[in-house]
Amino acid sequence: MFKRLKSNLALVFAIVVAMALLAEWTVRLLWPQSLIHALVRYDPLLGVRGNPFGQATIIRADGRRHFIRLNAMGLRMHEELSQSRERYRILMYGGSAMFSAHLPIDQTVFGLLKNAAEANNRRFQLVNAAVAGHSVQITRLLMMEQIPDLLPQALVYFFDAGSFSRTVVASDRSAVGELRYDKSGRPILVDPSRSTHLEYLDWTRKSLGWLHRNSELITMFITNAHQLLNWARRMLGNDAANIRLTELPKMAGESADIREIMYLSEIHFLHMARIANASDVPLLVAWLPAPQELADGSETSSIVEILRSHRQMLKRLANENRNFTFWDSVVAAQAALNSDRLFESRGFGAGSLNADGSRWYANLAAPAIIAFINAATDGGR
Repeated sequence: MFKRLKSNLALVFAIVVAMALLAEWTVRLLWPQSLIHALVRYDPLLGVRGNPFGQATIIRADGRRHFIRLNAMGLRMHEELSQSRERYRILMYGGSAMFSAHLPIDQTVFGLLKNAAEANNRRFQLVNAAVAGHSVQITRLLMMEQIPDLLPQALVYFFDAGSFSRTVVASDRSAVGELRYDKSGRPILVDPSRSTHLEYLDWTRKSLGWLHRNSELITMFITNAHQLLNWARRMLGNDAANIRLTELPKMAGESADIREIMYLSEIHFLHMARIANASDVPLLVAWLPAPQELADGSETSSIVEILRSHRQMLKRLANENRNFTFWDSVVAAQAALNSDRLFESRGFGAGSLNADGSRWYANLAAPAIIAFINAATDGGR
Protein backbone atom coordinates (compact mmCIF):
# COMPACT_ATOMS: atom_id res chain seq x y z
CA MET A 1 0.00 0.00 0.00
CA PHE A 2 2.76 2.39 0.98
CA LYS A 3 4.78 1.54 -2.14
CA ARG A 4 1.75 2.19 -4.34
CA LEU A 5 1.09 5.55 -2.64
CA LYS A 6 4.77 6.47 -2.96
CA SER A 7 4.83 5.58 -6.65
CA ASN A 8 1.61 7.55 -7.25
CA LEU A 9 3.08 10.63 -5.54
CA ALA A 10 6.21 10.31 -7.66
CA LEU A 11 4.05 10.09 -10.78
CA VAL A 12 2.00 13.14 -9.76
CA PHE A 13 5.20 15.09 -9.02
CA ALA A 14 6.68 14.12 -12.40
CA ILE A 15 3.48 15.21 -14.19
CA VAL A 16 3.43 18.55 -12.36
CA VAL A 17 7.09 19.20 -13.22
CA ALA A 18 6.51 18.24 -16.88
CA MET A 19 3.47 20.52 -17.13
CA ALA A 20 5.39 23.39 -15.52
CA LEU A 21 8.25 22.97 -18.00
CA LEU A 22 5.80 22.80 -20.89
CA ALA A 23 4.04 25.96 -19.67
CA GLU A 24 7.40 27.72 -19.26
CA TRP A 25 8.51 26.98 -22.81
CA THR A 26 5.06 27.85 -24.19
CA VAL A 27 5.31 31.29 -22.57
CA ARG A 28 8.86 31.75 -23.89
CA LEU A 29 7.77 30.91 -27.43
CA LEU A 30 4.41 32.69 -27.57
CA TRP A 31 4.50 35.45 -24.90
CA PRO A 32 8.15 36.23 -24.11
CA GLN A 33 8.56 38.27 -20.93
CA SER A 34 11.19 40.78 -19.76
CA LEU A 35 12.85 39.34 -16.66
CA ILE A 36 13.12 42.67 -14.85
CA HIS A 37 13.66 40.97 -11.52
CA ALA A 38 16.75 39.25 -12.86
CA LEU A 39 18.48 42.41 -11.63
CA VAL A 40 17.99 41.79 -7.90
CA ARG A 41 18.20 38.89 -5.49
CA TYR A 42 16.77 38.34 -2.04
CA ASP A 43 18.84 39.43 0.95
CA PRO A 44 17.66 38.76 4.53
CA LEU A 45 19.05 42.07 5.83
CA LEU A 46 18.57 44.49 2.95
CA GLY A 47 15.48 42.90 1.40
CA VAL A 48 17.08 42.89 -2.05
CA ARG A 49 20.51 43.64 -3.47
CA GLY A 50 21.93 43.73 -6.98
CA ASN A 51 22.39 40.38 -8.65
CA PRO A 52 25.99 39.94 -9.94
CA PHE A 53 25.97 39.97 -13.77
CA GLY A 54 22.19 40.40 -13.67
CA GLN A 55 20.69 41.43 -16.98
CA ALA A 56 17.29 42.33 -18.35
CA THR A 57 15.65 43.88 -21.39
CA ILE A 58 13.30 46.69 -20.39
CA ILE A 59 10.27 47.65 -22.52
CA ARG A 60 9.61 51.36 -22.03
CA ALA A 61 6.29 53.21 -22.12
CA ASP A 62 7.03 54.45 -25.66
CA GLY A 63 7.54 50.86 -26.87
CA ARG A 64 11.31 51.16 -27.15
CA ARG A 65 13.67 48.76 -25.40
CA HIS A 66 16.99 49.02 -23.63
CA PHE A 67 19.29 46.44 -22.12
CA ILE A 68 20.53 46.50 -18.52
CA ARG A 69 23.56 44.56 -17.36
CA LEU A 70 25.01 44.71 -13.85
CA ASN A 71 28.69 44.23 -13.13
CA ALA A 72 30.37 41.54 -11.01
CA MET A 73 29.30 43.30 -7.78
CA GLY A 74 25.68 43.67 -8.89
CA LEU A 75 26.08 47.41 -9.52
CA ARG A 76 24.43 49.17 -12.45
CA MET A 77 27.47 50.49 -14.27
CA HIS A 78 29.47 49.40 -17.30
CA GLU A 79 32.89 48.99 -15.71
CA GLU A 80 34.14 47.09 -12.68
CA LEU A 81 35.52 48.85 -9.62
CA SER A 82 39.04 50.07 -10.16
CA GLN A 83 41.66 48.57 -7.85
CA SER A 84 44.15 51.32 -8.62
CA ARG A 85 45.21 53.56 -5.76
CA GLU A 86 45.23 56.39 -8.28
CA ARG A 87 41.42 56.31 -8.50
CA TYR A 88 39.01 57.77 -5.94
CA ARG A 89 35.77 55.85 -5.37
CA ILE A 90 32.67 57.96 -4.88
CA LEU A 91 29.67 55.84 -3.84
CA MET A 92 26.34 57.14 -5.18
CA TYR A 93 23.14 56.05 -3.40
CA GLY A 94 19.49 56.75 -4.07
CA GLY A 95 17.31 53.65 -4.48
CA SER A 96 15.10 53.42 -7.56
CA ALA A 97 15.58 57.12 -8.32
CA MET A 98 19.28 56.56 -9.01
CA PHE A 99 19.04 52.99 -10.32
CA SER A 100 16.53 54.23 -12.94
CA ALA A 101 15.76 50.89 -14.59
CA HIS A 102 13.26 52.63 -16.89
CA LEU A 103 16.07 54.52 -18.70
CA PRO A 104 19.23 53.57 -20.60
CA ILE A 105 22.15 54.23 -18.27
CA ASP A 106 23.55 57.08 -20.38
CA GLN A 107 20.25 58.95 -19.83
CA THR A 108 20.11 58.43 -16.06
CA VAL A 109 21.16 60.95 -13.43
CA PHE A 110 24.02 58.65 -12.44
CA GLY A 111 25.26 58.17 -16.00
CA LEU A 112 25.18 61.90 -16.75
CA LEU A 113 26.87 62.88 -13.48
CA LYS A 114 29.49 60.15 -13.90
CA ASN A 115 30.43 61.49 -17.32
CA ALA A 116 30.59 65.07 -16.03
CA ALA A 117 32.58 64.30 -12.87
CA GLU A 118 35.06 61.91 -14.46
CA ALA A 119 35.62 64.27 -17.39
CA ASN A 120 36.44 66.95 -14.82
CA ASN A 121 39.00 64.68 -13.13
CA ARG A 122 40.03 61.26 -14.45
CA ARG A 123 41.06 60.11 -10.99
CA PHE A 124 37.42 59.99 -9.88
CA GLN A 125 35.37 56.81 -10.24
CA LEU A 126 31.69 57.31 -9.52
CA VAL A 127 30.15 54.04 -8.35
CA ASN A 128 26.42 53.35 -8.69
CA ALA A 129 25.63 51.83 -5.28
CA ALA A 130 21.88 52.40 -5.76
CA VAL A 131 19.59 49.36 -5.59
CA ALA A 132 16.01 49.55 -6.86
CA GLY A 133 13.54 49.69 -3.99
CA HIS A 134 15.98 50.74 -1.26
CA SER A 135 14.66 53.25 1.27
CA VAL A 136 16.46 55.64 3.61
CA GLN A 137 16.72 52.90 6.25
CA ILE A 138 18.13 50.27 3.90
CA THR A 139 20.48 52.80 2.30
CA ARG A 140 21.95 53.56 5.73
CA LEU A 141 22.54 49.85 6.35
CA LEU A 142 24.15 49.49 2.91
CA MET A 143 26.48 52.40 3.68
CA MET A 144 27.56 50.73 6.91
CA GLU A 145 28.39 47.56 4.96
CA GLN A 146 30.14 49.15 1.99
CA ILE A 147 32.31 51.81 3.62
CA PRO A 148 34.76 49.29 5.19
CA ASP A 149 34.58 46.98 2.15
CA LEU A 150 34.95 49.49 -0.69
CA LEU A 151 36.93 52.24 1.10
CA PRO A 152 35.32 55.20 -0.68
CA GLN A 153 36.65 58.75 -0.60
CA ALA A 154 33.14 60.23 -0.44
CA LEU A 155 29.45 59.33 -0.37
CA VAL A 156 26.55 60.99 -2.19
CA TYR A 157 22.95 60.11 -1.29
CA PHE A 158 20.17 61.36 -3.58
CA PHE A 159 17.14 61.53 -1.32
CA ASP A 160 13.96 61.01 -3.37
CA ALA A 161 11.43 63.52 -2.02
CA GLY A 162 8.73 62.15 -4.36
CA SER A 163 8.98 58.70 -2.81
CA PHE A 164 9.09 60.22 0.68
CA SER A 165 5.99 62.30 -0.02
CA ARG A 166 4.12 59.11 -0.97
CA THR A 167 5.27 57.60 2.33
CA VAL A 168 3.86 60.60 4.17
CA VAL A 169 0.54 60.58 2.30
CA ALA A 170 0.05 56.84 2.85
CA SER A 171 1.40 56.92 6.44
CA ASP A 172 3.59 53.98 5.39
CA ARG A 173 6.39 53.44 7.92
CA SER A 174 7.98 50.54 6.02
CA ALA A 175 10.49 52.91 4.38
CA VAL A 176 11.61 54.44 7.68
CA GLY A 177 11.32 51.49 10.09
CA GLU A 178 10.15 51.77 13.66
CA LEU A 179 11.32 52.70 17.14
CA ARG A 180 11.56 50.86 20.39
CA TYR A 181 12.58 52.26 23.75
CA ASP A 182 15.24 50.98 26.13
CA LYS A 183 14.83 50.79 29.90
CA SER A 184 15.82 54.42 30.32
CA GLY A 185 13.22 55.52 27.77
CA ARG A 186 15.67 56.41 24.99
CA PRO A 187 14.43 55.70 21.43
CA ILE A 188 16.30 53.01 19.46
CA LEU A 189 15.90 52.28 15.75
CA VAL A 190 14.68 48.78 14.93
CA ASP A 191 16.66 47.47 11.97
CA PRO A 192 16.21 44.16 10.11
CA SER A 193 18.34 41.34 11.49
CA ARG A 194 19.81 38.16 10.02
CA SER A 195 17.87 35.63 12.08
CA THR A 196 19.38 32.14 12.29
CA HIS A 197 16.07 30.75 13.51
CA LEU A 198 14.25 31.12 10.18
CA GLU A 199 16.84 29.75 7.77
CA TYR A 200 14.21 27.63 6.03
CA LEU A 201 12.21 30.80 5.32
CA ASP A 202 15.30 32.44 3.81
CA TRP A 203 15.88 29.33 1.71
CA THR A 204 12.27 29.48 0.47
CA ARG A 205 12.61 33.16 -0.43
CA LYS A 206 15.88 32.54 -2.24
CA SER A 207 14.26 29.70 -4.21
CA LEU A 208 11.30 31.89 -5.15
CA GLY A 209 13.72 34.67 -6.05
CA TRP A 210 15.60 32.30 -8.36
CA LEU A 211 12.32 31.37 -10.07
CA HIS A 212 11.43 35.03 -10.39
CA ARG A 213 14.78 35.81 -11.99
CA ASN A 214 14.77 32.86 -14.40
CA SER A 215 11.17 31.88 -15.13
CA GLU A 216 9.21 33.84 -17.73
CA LEU A 217 6.08 31.96 -16.63
CA ILE A 218 6.44 33.27 -13.06
CA THR A 219 7.21 36.75 -14.41
CA MET A 220 4.03 36.67 -16.51
CA PHE A 221 1.93 35.66 -13.50
CA ILE A 222 3.48 38.35 -11.28
CA THR A 223 3.21 41.05 -13.97
CA ASN A 224 -0.47 40.27 -14.55
CA ALA A 225 -1.10 40.13 -10.81
CA HIS A 226 0.52 43.57 -10.39
CA GLN A 227 -1.57 44.97 -13.24
CA LEU A 228 -4.74 43.59 -11.67
CA LEU A 229 -3.74 44.95 -8.26
CA ASN A 230 -2.93 48.38 -9.70
CA TRP A 231 -6.28 48.41 -11.50
CA ALA A 232 -8.07 47.56 -8.25
CA ARG A 233 -6.14 50.26 -6.42
CA ARG A 234 -7.07 52.83 -9.06
CA MET A 235 -10.71 51.82 -8.85
CA LEU A 236 -10.86 51.73 -5.06
CA GLY A 237 -7.99 53.83 -3.82
CA ASN A 238 -7.86 57.03 -5.86
CA ASP A 239 -10.64 58.73 -3.95
CA ALA A 240 -9.16 57.63 -0.62
CA ALA A 241 -5.71 58.90 -1.64
CA ASN A 242 -7.15 62.23 -2.76
CA ILE A 243 -9.06 62.56 0.50
CA ARG A 244 -5.92 61.72 2.44
CA LEU A 245 -3.95 64.34 0.49
CA THR A 246 -6.55 67.07 1.03
CA GLU A 247 -6.70 66.21 4.73
CA LEU A 248 -2.97 66.58 5.25
CA PRO A 249 -2.25 69.28 7.83
CA LYS A 250 -0.44 72.38 6.69
CA MET A 251 2.38 71.76 9.15
CA ALA A 252 3.98 68.39 9.93
CA GLY A 253 3.73 68.99 13.67
CA GLU A 254 -0.05 68.94 13.52
CA SER A 255 -0.17 65.20 12.75
CA ALA A 256 1.23 62.51 15.05
CA ASP A 257 1.64 60.07 12.11
CA ILE A 258 3.56 62.53 9.94
CA ARG A 259 5.59 63.74 12.91
CA GLU A 260 6.67 60.16 13.65
CA ILE A 261 7.62 59.40 10.02
CA MET A 262 9.69 62.57 9.80
CA TYR A 263 11.30 61.88 13.16
CA LEU A 264 12.30 58.38 12.06
CA SER A 265 13.73 59.76 8.83
CA GLU A 266 15.69 62.37 10.78
CA ILE A 267 17.19 59.68 13.04
CA HIS A 268 18.39 57.75 9.97
CA PHE A 269 20.09 60.88 8.65
CA LEU A 270 21.61 61.56 12.06
CA HIS A 271 23.03 58.03 12.06
CA MET A 272 24.39 58.60 8.55
CA ALA A 273 26.12 61.74 9.82
CA ARG A 274 27.67 59.77 12.67
CA ILE A 275 28.80 57.06 10.22
CA ALA A 276 30.44 59.73 8.06
CA ASN A 277 32.21 61.20 11.07
CA ALA A 278 33.33 57.85 12.48
CA SER A 279 34.70 56.65 9.14
CA ASP A 280 36.01 60.09 8.15
CA VAL A 281 34.25 59.76 4.78
CA PRO A 282 32.37 62.95 3.78
CA LEU A 283 28.67 62.50 2.95
CA LEU A 284 26.59 64.74 0.72
CA VAL A 285 22.80 64.43 0.82
CA ALA A 286 21.35 65.81 -2.41
CA TRP A 287 17.62 66.55 -2.49
CA LEU A 288 15.82 65.01 -5.48
CA PRO A 289 12.64 67.14 -5.66
CA ALA A 290 9.10 65.84 -5.72
CA PRO A 291 6.99 66.99 -8.70
CA GLN A 292 4.83 69.13 -6.39
CA GLU A 293 7.87 71.18 -5.31
CA LEU A 294 8.56 72.33 -8.87
CA ALA A 295 5.04 73.38 -9.84
CA ASP A 296 3.52 76.86 -9.87
CA GLY A 297 1.64 77.66 -6.67
CA SER A 298 3.62 75.09 -4.69
CA GLU A 299 3.71 77.42 -1.68
CA THR A 300 0.04 76.63 -1.01
CA SER A 301 0.56 72.84 -0.97
CA SER A 302 0.52 71.01 2.36
CA ILE A 303 2.90 68.30 1.15
CA VAL A 304 5.34 70.93 -0.14
CA GLU A 305 5.30 72.65 3.26
CA ILE A 306 5.99 69.32 4.96
CA LEU A 307 8.87 68.59 2.57
CA ARG A 308 10.23 72.09 3.16
CA SER A 309 10.44 71.39 6.89
CA HIS A 310 12.35 68.18 6.10
CA ARG A 311 14.83 70.15 4.00
CA GLN A 312 15.28 72.55 6.89
CA MET A 313 16.04 69.58 9.16
CA LEU A 314 18.76 68.37 6.75
CA LYS A 315 20.23 71.86 6.58
CA ARG A 316 20.37 71.95 10.39
CA LEU A 317 22.09 68.55 10.52
CA ALA A 318 24.63 69.76 7.98
CA ASN A 319 25.40 72.77 10.17
CA GLU A 320 25.79 70.62 13.27
CA ASN A 321 27.82 67.70 11.92
CA ARG A 322 31.27 67.47 10.40
CA ASN A 323 31.51 65.48 7.14
CA PHE A 324 27.78 65.96 6.49
CA THR A 325 26.70 68.31 3.68
CA PHE A 326 23.24 69.06 2.30
CA TRP A 327 22.50 70.36 -1.20
CA ASP A 328 19.01 71.81 -1.68
CA SER A 329 17.95 71.40 -5.32
CA VAL A 330 14.66 73.24 -4.78
CA VAL A 331 16.49 76.40 -3.76
CA ALA A 332 19.03 75.87 -6.55
CA ALA A 333 16.26 75.52 -9.17
CA GLN A 334 14.84 78.94 -8.13
CA ALA A 335 12.04 79.21 -10.70
CA ALA A 336 8.98 76.94 -10.95
CA LEU A 337 9.13 74.34 -13.72
CA ASN A 338 6.70 72.25 -15.73
CA SER A 339 7.12 69.03 -13.75
CA ASP A 340 4.94 67.12 -16.25
CA ARG A 341 7.83 67.37 -18.71
CA LEU A 342 10.41 66.11 -16.22
CA PHE A 343 8.73 63.05 -14.69
CA GLU A 344 7.40 59.81 -16.17
CA SER A 345 3.60 59.89 -16.07
CA ARG A 346 2.79 56.31 -17.02
CA GLY A 347 4.13 52.80 -17.33
CA PHE A 348 7.26 51.38 -15.76
CA GLY A 349 9.06 54.17 -13.89
CA ALA A 350 5.97 56.35 -13.40
CA GLY A 351 6.75 59.17 -10.96
CA SER A 352 10.51 59.06 -11.64
CA LEU A 353 12.57 61.52 -13.64
CA ASN A 354 12.35 60.88 -17.38
CA ALA A 355 15.25 61.47 -19.81
CA ASP A 356 14.60 65.23 -19.95
CA GLY A 357 14.21 65.41 -16.19
CA SER A 358 17.42 63.45 -15.60
CA ARG A 359 19.32 65.82 -17.90
CA TRP A 360 17.84 68.87 -16.16
CA TYR A 361 18.66 67.54 -12.69
CA ALA A 362 22.16 66.35 -13.62
CA ASN A 363 23.01 69.76 -15.12
CA LEU A 364 21.67 71.47 -12.00
CA ALA A 365 23.48 69.14 -9.59
CA ALA A 366 26.81 68.68 -11.40
CA PRO A 367 28.54 71.86 -10.09
CA ALA A 368 27.60 71.06 -6.46
CA ILE A 369 28.52 67.38 -6.77
CA ILE A 370 31.88 68.08 -8.44
CA ALA A 371 32.72 70.81 -5.89
CA PHE A 372 31.90 68.40 -3.05
CA ILE A 373 34.03 65.60 -4.52
CA ASN A 374 36.93 67.96 -5.12
CA ALA A 375 36.76 69.12 -1.51
CA ALA A 376 36.46 65.52 -0.22
CA THR A 377 39.53 64.41 -2.20
CA ASP A 378 41.51 67.64 -1.77
CA GLY A 379 40.97 68.48 -5.40
CA GLY A 380 41.77 64.95 -6.56
CA ARG A 381 45.51 65.52 -6.07
